[in-house]
Amino acid sequence: MSRSFLTSINMNQNQLLNPQLQNLATAPSSPVVGQVYYNTVNNAAWVWNGTTWQPTDASLSTIIPVSAIPAFASTVLGYHLNQFAAPTANLAMGGYQITGLATSQSSTGQAASWDFVTGRNLNTIAGAAATTANWGNGGFKIQNIGTPSTAGDAAEYTWVNTRPLNTFAVPTGNIAMSGYTLTGLNTGPSAAGQAAEYSWVIAQIQSAAAGIASKPPVQCIATGSITLSGLQTIDGYTTLANDRVLVAGQTPATANGVYNAASGAWTRVVDDGSAPGEIEPGAMWLVINGGTNGGTQWRCSNTGTITIGTTNITLVQFSAASVFTAGNGLMLTGSAFSINLQSASGLVVSGSGLGIDTTVVTRKYSGTIGDGTTTQIVVTHNLNTQDVVMSCRLASTPYSVVDCDMAATSTTTATFGFAVAPVASSLRVTVLG
Repeated sequence: MSRSFLTSINMNQNQLLNPQLQNLATAPSSPVVGQVYYNTVNNAAWVWNGTTWQPTDASLSTIIPVSAIPAFASTVLGYHLNQFAAPTANLAMGGYQITGLATSQSSTGQAASWDFVTGRNLNTIAGAAATTANWGNGGFKIQNIGTPSTAGDAAEYTWVNTRPLNTFAVPTGNIAMSGYTLTGLNTGPSAAGQAAEYSWVIAQIQSAAAGIASKPPVQCIATGSITLSGLQTIDGYTTLANDRVLVAGQTPATANGVYNAASGAWTRVVDDGSAPGEIEPGAMWLVINGGTNGGTQWRCSNTGTITIGTTNITLVQFSAASVFTAGNGLMLTGSAFSINLQSASGLVVSGSGLGIDTTVVTRKYSGTIGDGTTTQIVVTHNLNTQDVVMSCRLASTPYSVVDCDMAATSTTTATFGFAVAPVASSLRVTVLG
């Protein structure tokens, strides 16, 4: 596979040793001035002079000197242009104009005069094809647009600006509010995913908190029936004298409530709240110890009047304990998590967050370039370094590497230079740094 060079090669007056011209039976198409090849049919090297291919072997030359043609001006220059053979290459005008054209054209391929082109109504010009370029207005506006009615119609500013939000397509990404708020929300969302209005959220929180009477914490909770005497182990915790113990599974349930542990008979706590004391509708306790229930909260769910020793008391779990464990790559100190980085991991941690250590990790930028016009193409890689490695290859099969001028222009940009502007999106460039 041959390697493409998309820029000139400067030999700096050094020799080009043992070169071989391209061997072809027919001349290359679309040649440039100075292009050479070796014709394997007539066994001679040929050079394109900008107009025709000329052999390096004088015996094959077909050029006749002007001096050999009698009355050159009257004989040759007197011919009409249409009497010559059709051109086989582009006709360079050298800055001059073609004048005297007809003012109305009737078929494809005919040259159009200036007044014919500028006098055309916009709707008589063919619609843009997929391969044409964007239409630049040079900063001017298109005005007096009609109301759009189908896909592809241009939309007038006022028509777009007054469209209700629900008539637009569903968002495909997050909507950044930039510090602004959504107002006018429905005050009662009814399904998952609906936005909640401020006053509705506050009301829900207040409603959830209503009826809760916070009590002093208990050391442990017995969820099954126990003997209400003697120091004993409950949920892995061994009670001490005067420990407050919440009892929730007694038979009968009239005995449920808070007790002070003792080596003998336990005493029921009845003085931590309004009548009937510790036990009241909405009473809630935090459980401090216990392998299963340590850190949980329990609430009295009774709603009516409670009579101690008569009313069955129901105690239910209100919340679960918050237990955190540092997983792989994390450290837990108290209640604060942090990142556990390996040495030379390529990551760094700062107050702004987790990032890449650019002294260790090589980053990559890749993009497709070429517009058929630009020869010096600047790409913005934003790698924040000029210590970069650049490459360029074809963007389509056979995806071969091409050579061109490459410069690390700045810490955020690189420039790729070409002798001839590459075709639109024909090259793929990569920057590593």
